[in-house]
Amino acid sequence: MSNEIQKYENFNSIATQAPEVLQRNIGYIERAVTAGESLLAKVQNSGMSKEMDSEINSHLVKLKAVKKDVEEKRKPITSILQAISKSFTEAEQLLDPKRPETTYFRLQKYRDDYARQLAEEAAKVEREKQLKINQDKERAELKANVIEHVNIKFAAYSTEVKTELRSIFNQITLKDWAETVKFINEFDAEITIEVYRTFVMPYSPLYISKEESDSIRKETMLPMRDGLNAKLKKELADLKLEISNEYQAKKNELEAIEKASASEKKRLEAEAKKREAEKAAEIARKQKEDEEAARAASQQQKTEANMANLFDNAESVDKPKRTGYFILLTHPMGWLPIMNLWFEQQGKNMSIDDAAKVTLDRMKRFCESHAHKTEEFIKSPYLKYEEEYKQKAVTA
Repeated sequence: MSNEIQKYENFNSIATQAPEVLQRNIGYIERAVTAGESLLAKVQNSGMSKEMDSEINSHLVKLKAVKKDVEEKRKPITSILQAISKSFTEAEQLLDPKRPETTYFRLQKYRDDYARQLAEEAAKVEREKQLKINQDKERAELKANVIEHVNIKFAAYSTEVKTELRSIFNQITLKDWAETVKFINEFDAEITIEVYRTFVMPYSPLYISKEESDSIRKETMLPMRDGLNAKLKKELADLKLEISNEYQAKKNELEAIEKASASEKKRLEAEAKKREAEKAAEIARKQKEDEEAARAASQQQKTEANMANLFDNAESVDKPKRTGYFILLTHPMGWLPIMNLWFEQQGKNMSIDDAAKVTLDRMKRFCESHAHKTEEFIKSPYLKYEEEYKQKAVTA
């Protein structure tokens, strides 16, 4: 028992007298109330007068005396009961988890801080893991895009060379026949270093360094040049063979045009132009097919690389579960958006009296709970959200 209680030397006798004192006080109060009710009925029936005013005054004086008497009789009892209650609550405060000075609060803070530390470490691992996924994806897609870009550039360059060779053949005349045929047969083309530099795909990296992206582009492009040159020579050889098979028909056509009348000459030249356009369209169609094939191959390569990347990084990161959000205000202006969100979500549906009782802290707690439930956050430069991690004490 505390010192405050021990000072009551007659505690036992007072506690024993409590029922008797209570009954006595109740009797006094009931008689006073009955007398008052009788006086009320009398004044309601007869109205006020000097005599009635004097009688009421006399009764009120008696009521004050009764009130003073019953209070004095119960004070020794209620005072000691209040002292006992205070002693209990003061002792219990040492276990209050909300009071910073208690061991409960301090130990709980260690647990909460540890949970936050674990969450931050897990978030760091998750960020590093996601960065690796993004980097691996970027590397794979960059390589695929470089191959696609180079193949499309090659298709355009090949079309340009073959169109040039076709144009030379289309412009052949009987006068320069032998010379032009010799030129066509000896015609050659190569993707030189200078030309190959125009195949380079411009790129600005997102997750990898510029040095690494430059290295990937270089390492991807360099081995392709020899293969593309071989492919170009094969396509030129095929075109030369195709043209050589057309020599006799072309020569016959030129001789016919030379001997033809003006109208016939015009018809023959129109037919020649039509055949030339068909050959040009065939070259363009081949370019389009090659470009589509390059894009399809690139997409397939990206898909396979991304699937492999996902499987390689499929392991999940274990981290504590967030228990809520805490709003940290950095400026008093931060209260305005808090009040706005609270009013829109809750306040506008309350009565005027109930809304008037809501404190700023209560509005803030509502916004914190709202964010935890809905992931809807206030966007303001005057406040920020911090994740909360609270570890509950549970029976093992």
